[in-house]
Order: sequence, then structure tokens, then C-alpha cells
Amino acid sequence: CISQKKALPLRAESKTGKSFNEWTSNQVTFNNPTSSVTSFTMPAQNVEIVATYNDIYYTVTFDSDGAEYDTQSVIYGGTVSRPTDPTKQYYTFNEWKYNDSSVNFSAPIYENRTYIADFTQNEYTVTYTVNTDTYTTQTVLGGNSIGSFPADPTPATGYQFDGWYLNGTEINTSYIPTGNITLAARFSEVIVSQEVQDINQNQTYNFAF
Repeated sequence: CISQKKALPLRAESKTGKSFNEWTSNQVTFNNPTSSVTSFTMPAQNVEIVATYNDIYYTVTFDSDGAEYDTQSVIYGGTVSRPTDPTKQYYTFNEWKYNDSSVNFSAPIYENRTYIADFTQNEYTVTYTVNTDTYTTQTVLGGNSIGSFPADPTPATGYQFDGWYLNGTEINTSYIPTGNITLAARFSEVIVSQEVQDINQNQTYNFAF
């Protein structure tokens, strides 16, 4: 028999995947109803006391290039959903990683986690052509400029090399490719002029040939 007016201790049991919420009862008042360890004064009647719990949730953050890409709240032991693949200019997305290991999206979650997007920098091929024939090739890392051109091709007699062209537009070494490209050498005919003076008419004529 428990006498009334006596303070009785309470300790909530631990539950996997749950966090203690509070004590509830219509018959007694608790010393601290939101503490898993508390006490109450027993009245002169039977009482019902219920310990309530909340589900535990963890936060999984997806980081892409140093910025938050996605955040998901996952219940204890649940799984996270794979988000759409992120994009990064001049790079190709490979996978999500956690502590340098590939993320297993079927694995249960028991803690807060941050997953990091893993990218590989693209490599683009610049093909140089002379009269549609391949002259040489060059590899450029994504986001970088061409940097330098190969040695000028030798023009045919009577012609000069004018530069490298992409779809009809001249390209310089600061051009940044966004994919594989083909540059065509352009040549122009050398114009030679010669002056002929007409002594009788006191006039000078220019001839180009």
C-alpha cells in the first residue's frame, strides 16, 4: 500500500528510435513533466501515468560545391532519397560521397549526415584542321582557355595563314571551350602591288597580281 502525500520517483524507459517527450496524467502533478527522471506526490487514489515519446529524426544535407543542394529529414532507421544529380559548369557529376566513400542509399540512417557531391573536371579536345585534314589536337581542361596555338601551318605558295576559325569566326587563345571543338585554318591569297609611273601623263598606276 502506497501512502498518499509521498513523493515517488519516476524514470522513463529508453526506447530505440524514440526520444522522451513528457509525463501525462489526469490525477497527479509532476515535479518536472518534461524530464525523463522526475517525481510526483501520490494522492489517495489509483492513478494512471503515461510516458509519451517522439520519433527521432535526423537531418541529411547534400552539399554541392560548398553550397547546400538539398536537405532531408529522415526518421530513425529510415533511408534517404537520392536527389536529382547536381550540375557544375565544366564538370561531370560522379556520385554522392560520405567520408570519401560512396553513399549507399539503402543504408538506414542513425545520425545527422552531410553528403558531398563528387565531380570530375571535363577534358575537351581541340582539333586543328588544314583543308579538312587533321593538323594536330590539343586537350583543354574544362574552364580553361586554349592558352596557345600550335605552330602555324605552312601555306601554299602565294597564300598566307590568317588564323584559326570556329564556324566562320576567328578564335584567339583566350577562348574557353565548352565541349570538343574543331578549328579550321584559314588562308588568303597574297596580293602583290606594283607602282608604274606614266612619265608622259605624270600619273602613277597600281597593279595587283
